[in-house]
Amino acid sequence: MANDRHSIDGLSSRSVEWPSAIVGTGLILMLGGVIIAGVLRYPTVDDALKLFSGFSAIVGVITGAFVSYFFTRGTVQQANQAAAEHAERADAEAKNAAVARKALTITAGKLAPKDYAEIEKEPAFREALNAG
Repeated sequence: MANDRHSIDGLSSRSVEWPSAIVGTGLILMLGGVIIAGVLRYPTVDDALKLFSGFSAIVGVITGAFVSYFFTRGTVQQANQAAAEHAERADAEAKNAAVARKALTITAGKLAPKDYAEIEKEPAFREALNAG
């Protein structure tokens, strides 16, 4: 069953990659087109450089967004998967603890009063009954 989940995750991440790549490529092409149009439209280099200086902040933001998105996506997916696995383990351990506590309570209830009084003095026993 775990293999099925991993294959489903693989399919969904691949389906997200193509739209992201298309949008990224489109933005790069759009900026390249604006730069080429600026070079062709303005007669002097100084005029074209004024246009480019206006776009430098936009290019920086877009470049940062690309790097952040494409290079951290895998790390975020791994962290989410690890968190889900830890949550599953924590749930399983909590269920095991509840079952053990219930078994301890049932067992302690079947003891003779003298034996129960002796066991009740044990810190581990009191901690186990009070946990949860």
